[in-house]
Amino acid sequence: MQIRADAIWLQIFAALDYVARVIFSHRSESHIERYRRLRAAGKQLISKMYGVAKGPQYDIIKAARKLTIPVQDRTLIFDGETDTTALADFYLHEMRFGGKRIVDVLAESNAELTQDQRDLLAAHRDSRCSMFVIVSADSVASQIKLRDLLEPAAPEVALTDINLSKCSATKPGDLLFTRLLHCADIVMSAGLFFAFGAVHRIGLLNAYEARMRTVAENERSQRTYVFFYQKNREVGMLQAYEEVV
Repeated sequence: MQIRADAIWLQIFAALDYVARVIFSHRSESHIERYRRLRAAGKQLISKMYGVAKGPQYDIIKAARKLTIPVQDRTLIFDGETDTTALADFYLHEMRFGGKRIVDVLAESNAELTQDQRDLLAAHRDSRCSMFVIVSADSVASQIKLRDLLEPAAPEVALTDINLSKCSATKPGDLLFTRLLHCADIVMSAGLFFAFGAVHRIGLLNAYEARMRTVAENERSQRTYVFFYQKNREVGMLQAYEEVV
């Protein structure tokens, strides 16, 4: 088989052009664009979590009572949107039904998930809530640098959050109780925040240490969540929620 030299070069150039376009397409997605894409995938994933939580065994009232949200005749009494967000997060990540969390039930189901949703689900399953201090905020990069106060040896993390990074109500030294999701090179929240002023740092940490002294390790995650939920009701900052667009 014979191929003219100029035809060979045309094939080579075509191949190089294809490779360049593939590489460029991967590089062209910015950090914020990936964040927005994962946020959109996360909303769909949450719906699928609720989709597998069917049946009387997945009673959200049990979660509300454990979280100490007031309940009257199966009617939940919320103080505001932070309460509804807190209950949803607690229900999906902390409560165990038949020994399994809802995030685990979804992972073991046959639900069809996109690659982004599978990556996020793994991040949800590995996540934990903690109390962080805000080190700095960069509204241009839409990132907030956080340090874990409950695990001081952990490295600082750069949380990507468009709205929070621009919020003037939170500033360096203030505290955030949140659930971080580590998904590839993106660190994002699961949507839950309890915010506290810097003035409460010593009091909160001392009270937390005293409360946890007699708590068994297998109960520590739930009890930590309930503790900071209750403290948020007492001294937490008021919050407003906005959609990421």
